[in-house]
Amino acid sequence: MSIISRPAKQGGSTTYQGKVAQGFKRILAAEADADFNTIFDAWNDGVDAVNVRPNAITAEKIAPNVISPRELVDDLAGAILAVDAITARELGPDSVNTTELVNGAVTLAKCAADVTARLNGDLASATLRLTSRGMLLALATTLDVLANSEGSLNYDVAKAGWMLRQDYQTDRWQVWRRTPGTTSWVLKFQVDPTGVVYTPGTVDKKTTAAMLSHSVAASYPVSYDGAVSFNTATFDTLGNIADAAQSRFNLNSEWCTLSFNCTLNPAVAGFGANMYIETWTGSVWVPRARQYLDGNQTSVNLTMQATGQLARVRFQNAGTAATALEQPFFACTRHGRLT
Repeated sequence: MSIISRPAKQGGSTTYQGKVAQGFKRILAAEADADFNTIFDAWNDGVDAVNVRPNAITAEKIAPNVISPRELVDDLAGAILAVDAITARELGPDSVNTTELVNGAVTLAKCAADVTARLNGDLASATLRLTSRGMLLALATTLDVLANSEGSLNYDVAKAGWMLRQDYQTDRWQVWRRTPGTTSWVLKFQVDPTGVVYTPGTVDKKTTAAMLSHSVAASYPVSYDGAVSFNTATFDTLGNIADAAQSRFNLNSEWCTLSFNCTLNPAVAGFGANMYIETWTGSVWVPRARQYLDGNQTSVNLTMQATGQLARVRFQNAGTAATALEQPFFACTRHGRLT
C-alpha cells in the first residue's frame, strides 16, 4: 500500500473545508465516492513496508509455525535475528554439518562432559588412549608407543605388552616387552646414537681392535718370570686400547679375543718355558691361557676369550739359558660388554 492522497474537489482543494472556503457550498456525490474509493482501493491492495512502522511487528503478532526456511533468506539485507531466536527445534534433521561450522568455532567448552573429561585427561597429561589397548605417551624425556599397557583401554594383564620408546634424554631407540601376567617391562632391543645395536644376551657395541709388537727380538734371562715387552702399537682402532709403554691392553671390562704369537730362539739343551695370557681383575693378574714349550717346540700360538680390565703376556723362562722372543705380536679384539 502506497501513501494515500485525497482526490481534488471543486476549486482544486483536496478537503471539503477548503472547497467551502472558496464558495462551493455543496458536497457532490462524485467527490464523496472518490474519497471512499481511494480508501477502499488502498485497503484492498494490501499493506506494504511503506505503511508499517519500524519495530511495529513483534513476535506476539506472528502466528506459530508460519515462518519457514523460505522466509529466512541468506541475503536479507539488514535482517537481524533476536538472541536465542533459532533453537534446535527450528533446525531440520542433519541440516548442520562441518561446512556450516567456521574453523575453530567448536571449543572444548562446547563438548559433552565425557568428551571434555577424556580430552582433558588424555591430551593435557600427554597421554592418548586408543581403542583397543593402544596408548601414546609423551613424557619429559621419552615418547612411547604402547600396546596393551597398564592404563590403556581394555588392558589385559594376561596378554603380553610391547612398547616402542624414543628416549631423547639418553638418545636411545628401544623396544620393551611385558611378560603376560606381570606389569614389569624388560628391554629387548636398543640402538644408540652411534648406530650400535644392543640386544640382551649378546654384546652391546661395534668390534674394536688393537695390536702390540716389538721391532727387535727381546732376550729374557734364566729364571725370568714377568711380562713380555712390546714397544709399538701396530694399530689401535680407538686409540686407547693398546698401551705400548706398559705392554698391555685396556679391556674395559668388555668381552675380548686375545691372541699372542712369537718364535723362541735358540732351542738349546735344557730349554723350557711357559707362556701365559693374563687378565687383571683389579687386584691380581690371573692366568687365562698357557702354553708350555720344550726343545722340540719353539712356536707360540695362544688364543683365548676373556673379559676384565687389563690383559698382558707373561713369559716364564724355566730353561738353563737366556731365551729370545722373536717377532712377538699380541692382538686384542674387543667385542663389547656382555648383556
